[in-house]
Amino acid sequence: AHRESEQQTLVEEERRLFYVACTRAREKLLLTYAKNYGGKRETKPSPFLEEMFANKITPSINQPPVTSYHLPVSNDQLPATSNKLISVSYSQIEIFKTCPRQYKYNYILKIPTLPSSALNFGQSLHRTLKDFHQRPFFGQDPSFEELLNIYQKQWLPGGYQDSKHQDLAKEKGRQLLLDYYQNHQERLFTPIHLEKRFTLHFGPVKLNGFIDRIGTNREGKTELVDYKTGKEGAAKEELDKEAKNSEQLSIYTLAALEDFKIKADQVCLYFLEHGYKAVSTRSDKQLEKTRDSVSQVIKEMGASQWPPSPGFHCQWCAYSQICPEAKLDG
Repeated sequence: AHRESEQQTLVEEERRLFYVACTRAREKLLLTYAKNYGGKRETKPSPFLEEMFANKITPSINQPPVTSYHLPVSNDQLPATSNKLISVSYSQIEIFKTCPRQYKYNYILKIPTLPSSALNFGQSLHRTLKDFHQRPFFGQDPSFEELLNIYQKQWLPGGYQDSKHQDLAKEKGRQLLLDYYQNHQERLFTPIHLEKRFTLHFGPVKLNGFIDRIGTNREGKTELVDYKTGKEGAAKEELDKEAKNSEQLSIYTLAALEDFKIKADQVCLYFLEHGYKAVSTRSDKQLEKTRDSVSQVIKEMGASQWPPSPGFHCQWCAYSQICPEAKLDG
C-alpha cells in the first residue's frame, strides 16, 4: 500500500509538471513523441495525452522513418574562438590532458551535456558532508536523522535512467552516510576549513579550486582530505596508490602552502564506498615538480588548437556522438 501511494504521488507530480509545461504555451502547443527512443520496444504516448483530449489521438504526420536527412548549411560563421586563459580549474586541466578536443567542446564552445548521475551522486554526498560538518561551528551536534535531512535537501536528481535507478542510488548514499556516521566520522579530525576556496597563480593565469577539508588530526598533524566516490570494489592497495600519485592532492598541498600558509603533513583521499582513508605525503621536491608540470600544461592550453586525442576514454565522453574522431569500437 505504501509503495502504491508513492507511485500515485509520483504520477500526480508528473501530471502537474505536464500541465504546467502545457500552460506555458502562448500561441501554439505542439506535442510530439517518437515510436522508438533506441530501445527494443516501441514507446506509447503519455496517458496524460489521453486525459487531455476527448477524441482519440491521431498522428498528424505518418511518414516512413527518416534514415538520412541533409540540413542546409548556413553561411553564417561561428564567432572566432579564443584560447586566451584567465583562470582554470583542476577539472579543466584533467580534461585537457585527456583530450584537448573534449576541452574545446566543453569550455571553449560550451556545448551543453546531459546531467551525469555519477557526478550528481558524488556532489550530493560532498554537499551533505560539508553542511553536516559545519554544524559544530555553530554549537550544534547533529544526529543521524539531521544528517539524512541534510542529504534530502542536498540531493541532485538529474542524470538517472528512471525513478527506480534514482531510488537505488539514493538508498546507496543513505547507507554510505549511515556507515560514515556510525563508524568513521570520528577518525577524521574536527575541520578548520571546509570547502576552502584557493587560488594559485601561474603567471597571468589563476588556478582556482576547493579543498574539501583542512585540519589537525589527533596526532597533531595537519591533514588535507578530499572525499571520493565511485571506487567500489577496488582493493586498498589500489586506493593507497591513487592517493600517492594524485596530482589533485599535490595541487591542494601546493595551494594550502602558497595561498593559506599551511604546510600539510599528510594528504588523504577518503573513499566513502570503502569507509577508507588513504594517506600519503608530499615532499618539497614533489611540489616543485607539480608546479612545473601544471605550468607547462597551462601554457599548452593557451597555445592549443585543441586536437582530438581518441582512445578508450571516448566510450565515456559526453561528446562522443558529435566528435568525428571518437573511438567507440573499443
